[in-house]
Amino acid sequence: MEKVVLQYEPDDTFAKKMIEALLASGAFSIVRKTKKSELRKSVDEARKGGYFVAKDGKEAISKCLS
Repeated sequence: MEKVVLQYEPDDTFAKKMIEALLASGAFSIVRKTKKSELRKSVDEARKGGYFVAKDGKEAISKCLS
């Protein structure tokens, strides 16, 4: 599958109608990817067990430097 990016001015009615016609033909579709927020990424990582718990500050600093 190839990726095509279309840019047009929001007030350009001709461009909007052309895109609607392309979508109506069934040959093209719109795929929207939702971008995960940093909080959601952190929560997902924590649920997978991908985090480190330090006993104290010294251990945390040594882990960061290693």
